[in-house]
Amino acid sequence: MSNPWENKAFYRCTVCNDIHFGVIPPELCPSCFQKDKYIRVSKKEAELIINGLTVK
Repeated sequence: MSNPWENKAFYRCTVCNDIHFGVIPPELCPSCFQKDKYIRVSKKEAELIINGLTVK
């Protein structure tokens, strides 16, 4: 049985910092409605943004 987490990654909208966890990022950001603005980020960066901390 395959691990359901193995193909997933964290993605961040470069406009509003919305975080998405999935196989692919959404085409349209559900928070700011901008198209194709997600980049892949590390788990650590995603956690910092979710917790309201600044990424350096």
